[in-house]
Amino acid sequence: MLITDLKEHFNVPLKGAIHIGAHHGQEKGWYNENGINPIVWIDANPSYEDVLKSRCPEDIVIISGVGSEHKHDSFKIANNGESSSFLKLGTHEQQHPHVVYVEEIDVEIKPMTQLIEENNIDVTQYNFLNVDVQGYELEVLKGFGDLLHGIDYVYAEVNTNYLYEGCALVGDLDEYLSNYGFTRVLTSMTVHEWGDALYIKK
Repeated sequence: MLITDLKEHFNVPLKGAIHIGAHHGQEKGWYNENGINPIVWIDANPSYEDVLKSRCPEDIVIISGVGSEHKHDSFKIANNGESSSFLKLGTHEQQHPHVVYVEEIDVEIKPMTQLIEENNIDVTQYNFLNVDVQGYELEVLKGFGDLLHGIDYVYAEVNTNYLYEGCALVGDLDEYLSNYGFTRVLTSMTVHEWGDALYIKK
């Protein structure tokens, strides 16, 4: 499922987007085409900061981990970049044997509530949340706390097996987000037991 295929499911007007697991900001064009503004880009990998700020000069760019509590943890950088995670590889090693971790760096993790306060972000401007953090999605969501009440859409990477050790499975996200009124309305899985899902506020 591509993010470009979601338009028909948006029954509440889109405002701004918070994108966690920004990588190089590849979705920038789609956000602009759909009038999604402002945008907050967040990634744990400091090597992406310059390209994000260059591609998205009018947006907020934050280099930080996002999780349920404030702490430091080892961020494991993969040779393909996109598979980097705070979690160790699980079945990912069998599903994608060409992907390996090549470096570990210490990264500060903060709850989204803390990042919003530190960066003076007006959360009322954002109702679309995109989370692509390689098995760490549930930790990210927990870091929002009651801020999830102000979000109308959550687009997240999901897993049906433990591609990363101890990662949340799609059912775990279903259960947690249901507490905030979300229902999963669209799911697209790959043969590798991971995919994407769209949750909409009931």
